[in-house]
Amino acid sequence: MDVGINHPWVSYGCDFGPGIWETGPDYVPAWNRKEDVPNGKPQRRLDRQLQEYGECGIKAVRWFILADGWNYGTPTLKDRRWTFKPPSLSKLHLSHFEDLLKAFRESNTRLKLVPCFIDFNFLGPAKVVIPTLNPLQHSDEVVVPPDAESVDAFLKAYYDGPAGSDGFRGTATARRYRDDKRPVDLSQFIKGGRAGALGKANLTGFLDKALEPLLDVAKRYKDVILAWDIINEPEMVLQYLKVKNPPADRTVPLDQMTTFLIEAAKRVCKAGVPPTIGFQTARPLGLDDGSADSDPAGRLETLAKLAENLARTYKTSAPPFIGQFHYYPERCDQKRLPDPTTMQWPRACAVGEFSTQIGCPWPETMARDGIQQRLEAIKTKKYDYAFLWSAQNGLAFSSWKEKEWAAVKSFRR
Repeated sequence: MDVGINHPWVSYGCDFGPGIWETGPDYVPAWNRKEDVPNGKPQRRLDRQLQEYGECGIKAVRWFILADGWNYGTPTLKDRRWTFKPPSLSKLHLSHFEDLLKAFRESNTRLKLVPCFIDFNFLGPAKVVIPTLNPLQHSDEVVVPPDAESVDAFLKAYYDGPAGSDGFRGTATARRYRDDKRPVDLSQFIKGGRAGALGKANLTGFLDKALEPLLDVAKRYKDVILAWDIINEPEMVLQYLKVKNPPADRTVPLDQMTTFLIEAAKRVCKAGVPPTIGFQTARPLGLDDGSADSDPAGRLETLAKLAENLARTYKTSAPPFIGQFHYYPERCDQKRLPDPTTMQWPRACAVGEFSTQIGCPWPETMARDGIQQRLEAIKTKKYDYAFLWSAQNGLAFSSWKEKEWAAVKSFRR
């Protein structure tokens, strides 16, 4: 079993493509900048990290590309509903992505990359980034309800509203900031709100303008790509079959999601790269992880239907599909790590995320829980890959320090 790690980003939503607060044709994302190092030449942090990954035995790195779409087009609030027409990727998106692939190839570590095309937040509710007095250091994401009159009207109501815990909004300073000191037009920087990309009128254009250009770059670097992840945790925005009035964060009907996953996978296969999907649970792979046994909202029926539809396409795909799901007994209601050898269609299977922050023991490691024990449990079940979550210490369920590094190295021995 090979061990991988979720990098998974440095600046979520703008690791590739135009900057948000910093702009211009020469913009360099944070991960690609060189830093001063003691007694040495300036070096990219990424180059050091790839060497560290290789030294402890990690074989692959999962990295989000468009994430929530922050710097890819702008959804529009019109007639009290969000719409999105997918644009072409910018040259910066493609050049930055190629820079990443070059970094992997030139690292001489034999590390493989798993690019993740979009995150579920790309399709989720539209959020506007509300900056305080210093937008480079302090900001927050606030959902803009679809029934708002306009983004500007929502922002005015926000700044005029009652003071929040930060003591800023609702104050005279906030109103002056709204009126006089906004450094950018905030309505141009909306996170999420892009579910329209999967609509019947837009899906082909979305794949042509966003996915295909990235795959064209990837074709030149197939030696450093393990698989292409189409979307991270699509279930998070999936509408369940038995729910007549889905909540606002359930933005994608089953038929649209199924068509997107199938059509995207066909293009990934045509590029000569194995497709994968970062499912939240094992259910869409036809595996029983004990989640949602009571099925209160038609969840199991929906995911079973999704699994049935995907199996028709993926079980004969070439290159072969890599099954993937995320295992978080401490977060989800997953009760067990399922047996991947019972799968009828993926020929390989990965635990694409699992927590490195040890707290709540796994059912499989109750007696003695730790990174090495979790890796052993996954290996015992005969999985092909296990990806740690994550290399970013500030993220939930994530701890990547010397102790975790040593545990991975010990497991690899």
